[in-house]
Amino acid sequence: MDLEERIRQINNPQEFVKICNTIFTEMYRDDFQVIEGTRSDQGNDGYITSEKRILAIYCPVKPENRTDRDYRRKINSDLEKAEQLKESGKLEIKKWTFITPGKLSNNVILHLKNKAKEFNFEGNHLEATFLANELYRNRHLLEKFPSLHIPTIESKLDEILKELKKNHKEEITVPVNKKIYEKKVSKYERSEDLKKVFEILGKEQTETSKTELKSIFYKTTDKIAQVNAILGLLNWYDPLENRNSDMIEWCNEGIRLSDMLENKTLRAIFLASKGVYLSGMWSKEDMETASIIRAGNMIGLQVISEEQRQEKIKELHQLEEQFTNAFKEAMEIAIELKNANVLAQVCLNIGQAAGERFIHLNALGVKNQADREKVLSKRMLLHAKELYSAIGYELGVGYALHNLANQLCAFREKEEALKLNKIVIEIAKKYNDVSLLQTANWLKETLTTGKIPDYVHGEKRERKK
Repeated sequence: MDLEERIRQINNPQEFVKICNTIFTEMYRDDFQVIEGTRSDQGNDGYITSEKRILAIYCPVKPENRTDRDYRRKINSDLEKAEQLKESGKLEIKKWTFITPGKLSNNVILHLKNKAKEFNFEGNHLEATFLANELYRNRHLLEKFPSLHIPTIESKLDEILKELKKNHKEEITVPVNKKIYEKKVSKYERSEDLKKVFEILGKEQTETSKTELKSIFYKTTDKIAQVNAILGLLNWYDPLENRNSDMIEWCNEGIRLSDMLENKTLRAIFLASKGVYLSGMWSKEDMETASIIRAGNMIGLQVISEEQRQEKIKELHQLEEQFTNAFKEAMEIAIELKNANVLAQVCLNIGQAAGERFIHLNALGVKNQADREKVLSKRMLLHAKELYSAIGYELGVGYALHNLANQLCAFREKEEALKLNKIVIEIAKKYNDVSLLQTANWLKETLTTGKIPDYVHGEKRERKK
């Protein structure tokens, strides 16, 4: 997805205003007056003094629901506010610019220009094409908007795969999903704590598995054992038992240990995992906020003030920026290291997080945005499969297909999920991977019987004592 399309898909008004303000400040410097978004703007979203131009920035939260009539109404309303500002003597206005993420129909643009003339304004419209061009010309500005420049591998996947196959080195053991990492040492040099961690992770998860890993982490002085204990805890995340905030702290601890070990590979993996939990926190917070607002709409009385709503929107935007940054850095490290295993794992994490956001957005009825997350999820998981396949890592392919089958189940593509999961079970048996086999059998049960544990009331998958 190119930069222009990313801007066109923005539906966060605060983010869009920030992009516009950044671009116009770069273009006009002190000649551009930024208007604080939390105040009543009186129709003024920015003012260019030398041109006597006023900006009206409009980013619909649900652009798919906006009709030409809606845009004409917004144009009329903002032009009337601009006229009132001019008549009050507060601003001298000769030009009026309407800025939106997406393009407008010719009929709406014609209406805009004719309506502006009625107020003796010169009217025009700017959208994603103009904004993207300015960002391309001033690429340093992109650093302020990580969501617009996550390194995507689609455009140069063939080049990356070729380079990875040429430079692939087995310097670190990386069983996918179990995420066990160790330096190349003989079994006799392993600490007893590390051996115990490997023993726990090599078996099916039991009711005491996570407690045992935590105990080893707290008591051991072996950093490799600590790293693997954390990775096991992340792998066995349970939304009923673990809070996203707690998992983020485990990721932060893993990042700290990675830096102490001077291991960029580990840092990338922990960053990508952190991105998943930050994304999950975003979904939860967004759902709770939407529920509060909807309840207020139903009873005709909002339980949160406009200031509180704006603050919550700000918090959600910060979470989105954080998980985007985590994925971005993880992918950059993987590409820098030319490590196919790590790059594939990052793709798996991005695909998983996107799939979870699809479920959340689909439940809220935000169809267009949910569909975009679905496409992203499938694309990243397929990239992971291609990367593992390119270096001949069949077990990795199995994990990529398992993640894809899980997402297809959520997307209600049952038949496709069943076929993929059958392949996954065969791969898990071939390599005697008990963790993959356990989760694949759980998915098979869900797909064939339709039975899903009642997580809301505490029901869980059956585990060994």
